[in-house]
Amino acid sequence: MENYKNRFELFLKKNKFLPFESWDSFELKHGKKAIFNSNLDKIQKKVNKRGGIYVYKKGRAVLYVGKAVSLFGRLKSHNRESFEPVPGDTEHKTWHKFFSRNKGKLRVYWKEVKLENDRAIIEKMLECVLEPKFKFFRKKFERKIS
Repeated sequence: MENYKNRFELFLKKNKFLPFESWDSFELKHGKKAIFNSNLDKIQKKVNKRGGIYVYKKGRAVLYVGKAVSLFGRLKSHNRESFEPVPGDTEHKTWHKFFSRNKGKLRVYWKEVKLENDRAIIEKMLECVLEPKFKFFRKKFERKIS
C-alpha cells in the first residue's frame, strides 16, 4: 500500500490536487443549530452549484475527504449532521456521530471537479494519502457495532 500511497501523492501533486491548502477554502462553525442558516449562506456563496471534492480540516488534523455532484448539498448535510441526524445517513448515524464530535471552527477546502469518475478517483487517492480521521473512526465504529 505504501507504494500506492507514494504514487498517488506524486500524481496529486503533479495535477495540483496537493497541497490541498492551495484550493479555495472558507471557515464554518459546526455544531449549533442557531448558526445553520448563516453557514448555508456562506456555503452557497462559496460553492454555489458546483460539483467537486472537499476536505474538512480542524486545526492541523484532516477530518474528512469527500466528493459531491452538488458541493452545496453535501456541505449542507455535514453542517446539519453536526447538531442532528439527517435522512440518508447510515443505519447507525455514522456521519452524525462523527461530525457532532467535531464541533467548532472547521476549515473547508474545495476544488471543482466536473466529472464523477474523476471525483471518485481523486477522492480515493486523497483518502489514501491524507488518512482523514473519519476513515479510522468509521473502521472503529463498524467494529463496535458488529
